[in-house]
Amino acid sequence: MAPSPTAPGYVGLVDPGWADEVSDATGIPRLAVLAYAGAIFRAAEVYPDCGIGWNTLAAIGLTESDHGRHDGSVILDNFVASPPIFGIALDGGNTDEITDTDGGLVDGDAEYDRAVGPMQLIPQTWASWPSDGNGDNIPDPQNIAAAIDASAMFCGSGMLAVGHRRVQHVG
Repeated sequence: MAPSPTAPGYVGLVDPGWADEVSDATGIPRLAVLAYAGAIFRAAEVYPDCGIGWNTLAAIGLTESDHGRHDGSVILDNFVASPPIFGIALDGGNTDEITDTDGGLVDGDAEYDRAVGPMQLIPQTWASWPSDGNGDNIPDPQNIAAAIDASAMFCGSGMLAVGHRRVQHVG
């Protein structure tokens, strides 16, 4: 059972003192810690057998965008990455080729898909798991709380995003 909320969304279920301690000890930005831990509460509600930990999500966030700090981005108080984070065009050069699936709406590219936001979700993945982790009623893959919540849902669905591919989750 999740604790009583102290703020809107799943991030409000995380003890603020714990988030401060973890942020200080790890160097992970506080808002990212709140988002990683908050997503675990949601995953436990939706997929109680998932068992993914906040630290696993944090490892993915580190790899994908340095917890929302890629290329000078910062996570604003509303949990949104600024400037927005966009990956390279998935044009088949050094990546799998993924032709446009969203008309450029999510990723700004109407020819090829691009991974977007702090968790580097491709548009079709975002379309499958649009989320609102911080309770602002705005699903946005550039919002670290929303992106992490969407990423946590991979666990329960039996899928994890790894290197812009979907792979079967084992164990």
